[in-house]
Amino acid sequence: MPYLYKILADEVNVEAFIATAPMHVFVKHKDEQGKWWNLELTSGTFSRTSFIIESFNVSDAGMESGLYMKPLDRKELLVLCLSDLVDYYEKKTGKYYGEIVQKSCNIGLKYCKASLLQLWKFDELKFRLDKAMENKGFTDYNQIGIDAELISLFEEVKSTEQFIKEMGYSNLTPQQYKEKVQEIKTGKYTQTQN
Repeated sequence: MPYLYKILADEVNVEAFIATAPMHVFVKHKDEQGKWWNLELTSGTFSRTSFIIESFNVSDAGMESGLYMKPLDRKELLVLCLSDLVDYYEKKTGKYYGEIVQKSCNIGLKYCKASLLQLWKFDELKFRLDKAMENKGFTDYNQIGIDAELISLFEEVKSTEQFIKEMGYSNLTPQQYKEKVQEIKTGKYTQTQN
């Protein structure tokens, strides 16, 4: 619904931005005084920024990196759509690796480094590393030894993992997410401005 809202807002020249929190997408508007409002399309209400930060486990690092709570520009929104595309691909095929994942990550991360595509990149790299180790008969990372290809892949996996931590990625369990959505739907939080 936030994407549809954004499309419709663009069509009628109303400024609206997509923003994210862990497992959550919402719309941000700026009023005439320059204050931001967070529109929850789940309930059709406005959520306080503090509610979103607390409820969805948004870290300071996640906000500083631009991963969460940031009004996304067009390029960043397209990168979010690429992440959604890869997510859909994984749900349909059961594959979290392969050419479509690699291409999506390579293209998207050029334009927005602090992106959920980093998670897909990590999974895809780890899959390639584990497959290459299996092909060489290795069962443990300590066996990589002096194999240049494996060392390079291993280092890329580790640096991607480190970047994910630094960009402030956090997540909710599916149960926690259901509880938060239910809170939004039933209005169990104060619906006031930021």
